[in-house]
Amino acid sequence: MLYKAFEHELPVFAHVSMLLGSDRTKLSKRHGATSLREYREKGYLPVALFNYLATLGWSLPDDREFATVTELVELFELAKVGRSPAVFDEEKAAWMNGVYLRQLDLDQFVDLALPYLIGAGFFQAGQEVDRTWVKQLLAVVRDGLTCLGDLSEEAQLFFEAEPIYAEDVLQTLRKDDVREILEEYRRQIPIWANLDPEEVHQAMKQVPRGLGVGMGKALRPLRSALTGRTSGPELHQIIYLFGLEKVLQRLDFVLNNLLT
Repeated sequence: MLYKAFEHELPVFAHVSMLLGSDRTKLSKRHGATSLREYREKGYLPVALFNYLATLGWSLPDDREFATVTELVELFELAKVGRSPAVFDEEKAAWMNGVYLRQLDLDQFVDLALPYLIGAGFFQAGQEVDRTWVKQLLAVVRDGLTCLGDLSEEAQLFFEAEPIYAEDVLQTLRKDDVREILEEYRRQIPIWANLDPEEVHQAMKQVPRGLGVGMGKALRPLRSALTGRTSGPELHQIIYLFGLEKVLQRLDFVLNNLLT
């Protein structure tokens, strides 16, 4: 009506497909976040969300999933827009964001991650942080991230004061030979040079060899003693990020209080 009122020529109008939720009903809040602000707060990267949204109702040539903004603009063809409604799959959007996170330069990743680490209470606003340590932390945990908001859960292990030793962990610690294994690690760890991750990785293997036990039999109780968990990041990375004092404190606590 406005075009006609101003006596302008009517353009040809077109639009991409309507977006539906995963249950193929109209996209709404019950399907999850619906505003860009919410996705920003969750820790989605703008380029990842742009990439995902740009391919809903339209697809890249050769079934590609990823493209730069420039490529998306250059390759877009209205004639290839599908007529059927497109489904906004939050899991796929999160997966795509995770891929972009893993491709980030670590220094850039630190800058993006620090506000979320501060928001989780791991650091105080204005606190001077060891960027080298944070970079190593992010290198260890980012494979498990789909968005920066996941950092509070993924990084919790490295900031908690003391682990909680659940029953399955206690069962691991109470097996035969565990005391001998942990006492040997307690003797060896202080002499590992600077707790450098790669040096630790090699040194850890010497203990089970010296005791004549399998690698798994030695490393499972060590992980349980240090983290209160039966799985997680590589142990040599954990030992490096914990630091010597924290590692020895936890081994001493387990040896003196949990083992009979």
